[in-house]
Amino acid sequence: MPKRSDFPIRKVEGRSKPWMVDVLPRYSDSGKRERQFFATQREALALQAKLKRMREEHGTTVRSLPPAIMDEAAQALRALARTGASITEAVRHYVAWWDQSQSSITFALAWDSHQNAKEPKLRPRSFERLRQVGGKLKPIIGERLLAEITTQELETLLSDVAPSDAQRGNYIRALNPVFKRGVAMGHCKANPVEALERPDRQELTPDTLTPEQVATLLENCIETDAEMLPFFAIGLFAGVRPDELKRLEWSDVDFDESHIRIPADKSKTRTKRFIGLEANLVEWLLPFRRKEGLVTPLRNFRKRFDAIRKSAQVFESWQDDIMRHSYASNWLAAFEDLDRLRANTGHTNPQT
Repeated sequence: MPKRSDFPIRKVEGRSKPWMVDVLPRYSDSGKRERQFFATQREALALQAKLKRMREEHGTTVRSLPPAIMDEAAQALRALARTGASITEAVRHYVAWWDQSQSSITFALAWDSHQNAKEPKLRPRSFERLRQVGGKLKPIIGERLLAEITTQELETLLSDVAPSDAQRGNYIRALNPVFKRGVAMGHCKANPVEALERPDRQELTPDTLTPEQVATLLENCIETDAEMLPFFAIGLFAGVRPDELKRLEWSDVDFDESHIRIPADKSKTRTKRFIGLEANLVEWLLPFRRKEGLVTPLRNFRKRFDAIRKSAQVFESWQDDIMRHSYASNWLAAFEDLDRLRANTGHTNPQT
């Protein structure tokens, strides 16, 4: 009986490329048995001839391998058995990882580059928050290569440094551009942040002050430090951010046109916006109305700010932007105009 070829060719009817070559695992690119199809018999015969040459070269190469290398190959096969992968696949995977690691950079270096690029674009307070996030992350994963950091690793990290949903969201928003740029620059193959579960903004209910707390806060402000009242009144009845309030001037409060102008250079988002002056806010502000100067007294601001909150017994429950959240909640309940509210607060995302 004639010896059967290791690379048989046969014609499969009904295919656009009917000529099939059976390729053994050791000669295939994938390391697994393959069936390759061709439009003509000539193309199939060309591949068969190439495979036969490879078989002859393979035999010569195998005979020249030292016993230690052959033993190592056998051990590798045993280790790979449970995965179903071949030595070739394992080697390709490792080489791909090695190539990626050579072009990668450490997380610390990537973070510092991102932070430096953000510094001229952010307000001092926002930049300080970004710097604080980096200060917590770099000691933990700073020396790790971007290409090596996995979603699971970040998940474990966030469970330690960001236990609340709000903190988790902040950290994810800070991390995402670092890895996104890493992908663009070839420092990592994929962005592990994309697979992280993000908190549902609709489930995050911001803290607000009750009407009774607002009344107590303003009454205590009048009694203990009336000069601070415009800061609280505008924050509570116009939703202006605290940092924007510290930059706001009386010339930005237009009583004649009934609006507050937030210039781009005073806005957190660096875009100009106008906020309507509601009647109750006008009543609170009229006794303090001036033609020029800052609305908020900055001398000993923190000490005075804390004293008023403590006297109104809201110091412990106070959170960032609680006045802004209170304004948004009460204004939307009264006017039911989400688009106008977003314009007043300077938000473009309806879920914010």
